[in-house]
Amino acid sequence: MVVRKNYINRTCDLLADLVDEYGVVKGAKKYFDHVDIVRAFFDSEIVHITIINMQDDCEEASVLAHEFTHYIQLLSGTIGSDPYTNTRNELEAEAIETIYYNAFCKESDENYR
Repeated sequence: MVVRKNYINRTCDLLADLVDEYGVVKGAKKYFDHVDIVRAFFDSEIVHITIINMQDDCEEASVLAHEFTHYIQLLSGTIGSDPYTNTRNELEAEAIETIYYNAFCKESDENYR
C-alpha cells in the first residue's frame, strides 16, 4: 500500500506541475502521453471526464466510479489546490474504484491493482 500511495503522490505532483505549466487540457494531454497507467481524467473546471485506454467494460466501469468520485468531491466542495487535499481525494477515488472492481468484476486481475 505504501508503494501505491507514493505512486499516487508522485502522479498527483506530476499532473499538477504539467497543469500549472500548460493549463488543464494541454497539461492532461502531456500527462497521458507520458504515463501509460492513466486511464481517465476529470476536469473540474469544465466538469468533464475523459476516458482512454480501456481494456474491457468492467475496467471502464470501475474507472468511471473513480472519476465520478471526483465529481462528487467537486459538488461537496472538497476539490482543492493544496497537495494534501489532492492526495486525499485521489486515495479516496482509488478506494472507490477498487471496491467497485472487486465487487462487480468477475475476474480478479492482480496486475490491475
